[in-house]
Amino acid sequence: MEKENTNIEVLLADYEIVNLEKWDRVINGTLGKEGRLFGGVGEDAPDMLKLVQYDKLGGLIKKGGRVVKNGAFYDFKMRQARKKPVIEFLFRDIEGNEVVIPENEEIPMEVRAAEMIRAKNGQVGRPKKANMKKEEKMHGGKEIIETGEMGIDEEPVDDDA
Repeated sequence: MEKENTNIEVLLADYEIVNLEKWDRVINGTLGKEGRLFGGVGEDAPDMLKLVQYDKLGGLIKKGGRVVKNGAFYDFKMRQARKKPVIEFLFRDIEGNEVVIPENEEIPMEVRAAEMIRAKNGQVGRPKKANMKKEEKMHGGKEIIETGEMGIDEEPVDDDA
């Protein structure tokens, strides 16, 4: 059975709402006891209220094709809607590190270079973290090879035995 695509965008003001499943929960609520819907702000709610509730659910929001950091409309520390949205964009630099840039600031050269490299290589979305190269080192008189991010140790096989 195929999973239904829930990542079709909805435009709301200047923002793109990506996850329709979460958007449906914002508008219509969720099923409760006896199969009744509860919560939900309804179709007629102000756009800002819809964005606050969607952000609260952790829904992906984009503006101008750029990913907006969660918490732009809902303050998770204070557990309430922000009086004024704090729009920050999420990017990745060349090394794959997350970089947060406020809306009106210029994007650093390192981030622009990383985006150009990913576009040239045809990568869409988040870049994959680079695997660590295998590194040989001596450990207690035995040669140990470390692999991957978890640093899993393996003893090399002796071909002469």
